Amino acid sequence: RPGLSRRALREEQERRMCFLQFLWGVLSPNPNTRWTPLQASQHTFITGGSLDPDWTPEPDPNPVLSFAEASLPGRVAGGEVPRLPAEGPFGAGASTSGFVGGGSARTYQENVAKHYGGIGTSDAEAR
Repeated sequence: RPGLSRRALREEQERRMCFLQFLWGVLSPNPNTRWTPLQASQHTFITGGSLDPDWTPEPDPNPVLSFAEASLPGRVAGGEVPRLPAEGPFGAGASTSGFVGGGSARTYQENVAKHYGGIGTSDAEAR
C-alpha cells in the first residue's frame, strides 16, 4: 500500500500472513486436517496475537468424524434403503394419474415412465 512506513508495511504483511494461515486451516481440503470451529477460535488471527508460523491447534475434545468413520446419509440401521410411502410422494389422494409409488423412488419413476409411454426413461431402457 502506498504511503506506509516500513514498520506499518511489515505489520500489514504479518496480518495478511496470519489471515492466510487461518484460512488454510479452516478451508483445508482434507476434512481430517481441517480445523474445527473451536480450534479456529484459538488462532492468533482471531485472538489478535502476532503471527506464529509454527502454530498448530490443540486437539479438539469433540472432533468431527472423518468421512471414513461417518455413516452414509439416507441409510438406516441394517443398510435398508428408505422407501416412498405407498400413496406416492405427494400424499394420499394427491395422485390423479392412476398409479402410486408403492416402493422405492426408482419404482415410482418406472411407473411414471410406463404411464407416459417411455417418457423419462433412458434410451437403453426404452429399447
